[in-house]
Amino acid sequence: MARSDHPVRLVAFFSHPIQYYGPLFRRLAARPEVDLTVVFCSDAGVRETVDRGFGVTFKWDIPLLQGYRHRFLRRPLLEIPEVLERGGFDAVWVSGCTDSWAWRLFLASWRRHVPVLLFGDSHLLNAKPWYKRSIKRLVYGWLFPRLAAALYVGRANRAFFEHYGVRPERLFFVPHCVDNDFFR
Repeated sequence: MARSDHPVRLVAFFSHPIQYYGPLFRRLAARPEVDLTVVFCSDAGVRETVDRGFGVTFKWDIPLLQGYRHRFLRRPLLEIPEVLERGGFDAVWVSGCTDSWAWRLFLASWRRHVPVLLFGDSHLLNAKPWYKRSIKRLVYGWLFPRLAAALYVGRANRAFFEHYGVRPERLFFVPHCVDNDFFR
């Protein structure tokens, strides 16, 4: 990690700007001991986007990008190694592990000996067929013990990480949040 006289250089990779992460990014960016850069793999939510699940078009009407350094990748699979190489980061924070860009990020980070913090909100509350459980056991059982830390949002998410091999000392509570001042 960074020396105590320099801020920790943290890069956060998220699929796209999401309304409940903006306040967290702003708070981290305001801390002198953290030098935060947020990298998005899509601009969905900033531009008008179709939500397939709800069948509606939307664009968030709250500030998603203010108060912290960020950038968008046009071709995440190709650009991730370059971002890591040029950034000189002390740690990588990645949201989720099911996208191909996330796996590219894991491999590129480990190749450069940069610790990876995985943020997620998955859980074990829904029954899955045996074959999906088996695949997840194999994949997550390989991935999760290699993480520097897992950042969980609640009890069910913590149980998910523990189930797949994350040791308790590598689990850190990072709940979803909103900007209460904005909504007042």
